[in-house]
Amino acid sequence: MTMEKTKTNEQRYKYFAFISYKSDDLSEAWSLKKKLDGYKLPTLLCKQYEKERKPTREAFLDKTNIQPGDLTDELRENLDKSHYLIVVCSPRSAESKYVTAEIEWFTRNGRENEMFLYIIESDPKNIEASFNPAIKEAEKRWSERDGEKREILGVNIKEKDVDKMFFIYRWPIIGSWLQRERAYMQLISRLLNLEFEQLWSYQKIRLAEIVIAWVVGIIIVVSALLYTAYINKSVDITAGLKEVSIHNEQLPPLKDAVVTLMLGDKTEIDTIHSVDENVLFREIAHKHLGKEVRVIVKCQNYMDIDTNIVLSKAIVLNIKRNPAVFGNIHFRIWNPNREKAVSNTEVEIAGYKALSDKEGQVELYIPLDEQQPYYQVKATIPLENDTIYLPCGKDDVILTK
Repeated sequence: MTMEKTKTNEQRYKYFAFISYKSDDLSEAWSLKKKLDGYKLPTLLCKQYEKERKPTREAFLDKTNIQPGDLTDELRENLDKSHYLIVVCSPRSAESKYVTAEIEWFTRNGRENEMFLYIIESDPKNIEASFNPAIKEAEKRWSERDGEKREILGVNIKEKDVDKMFFIYRWPIIGSWLQRERAYMQLISRLLNLEFEQLWSYQKIRLAEIVIAWVVGIIIVVSALLYTAYINKSVDITAGLKEVSIHNEQLPPLKDAVVTLMLGDKTEIDTIHSVDENVLFREIAHKHLGKEVRVIVKCQNYMDIDTNIVLSKAIVLNIKRNPAVFGNIHFRIWNPNREKAVSNTEVEIAGYKALSDKEGQVELYIPLDEQQPYYQVKATIPLENDTIYLPCGKDDVILTK
């Protein structure tokens, strides 16, 4: 019976509340409207108080640019169709003639008990400076009519809580946010005739969940930013070469090895001028460290390197001398007088013997540790020139006398 009666009473009004404010305070008034329009009562309290999950309907807020003068017929009608009047109190609204007119119209038929104050700014030493004079006049009429002192209830978004969460209010951003939330819960409890402490207890759980979500979100974002900064942090990479083949002092030393690092879509190239020297690749993205990268090394007289390595800040690449450069001897014995190749002739080079074929070609291999840049050629016939320089090939010629 009670629920049906309340529902019928609610149906008299189109709007849950009429928000009266000074245009300078529009952002605060609009924020309050959104909170009222979207409020949902905790499920457990719906049954206890026999109220709907969403017990508030749309709140009316006039966003037009109001000019000085009397209230329009439309505004008067909307005031009459609103269950409650909420006055956004500030030193600015205290001087607003339109706020005065809206209060006077709403309370003209004794509806002072359906009027509430939402204080957004006030002087702690003189809070009444934020109250429109029409508020005091309404309280006076109400008190005279009831024969006892009556005061219009209000909430202050600057008021600090005195419960166990008080220390949180000292945090600049969260503290201000919690003050607003607490004032909003006070207003809701009075508008819906609910017990504030009970409502606030549920709200604090929800707010704690929001704070935790914020903190987790911030941690995730900060972690992502730190990780991004970490992997993109520039590092310097040193690269050196180590000869792992037999070292032969008679052969030319390593010189001008071109090292190429292939890092995804970026390629770094530098030159190592000797085996005792390193190169420095500057400002390499940290994300490449510990990852496989492709390395290519090209150096005269040495075997090419083309491999994948795990990148570190200091890399050493094993390089081997190409044994074919100074080891593969290949030339022709030629008689210039007869203009004819000399076949079946025995030659000796560095202690190794070979026999020329029918084309006069001689092929011989010298092991790496015995190799030289050039060799003396001995033969069973007199030679015009007896030195062969490496590298050599089939077009190189040793002439006979």
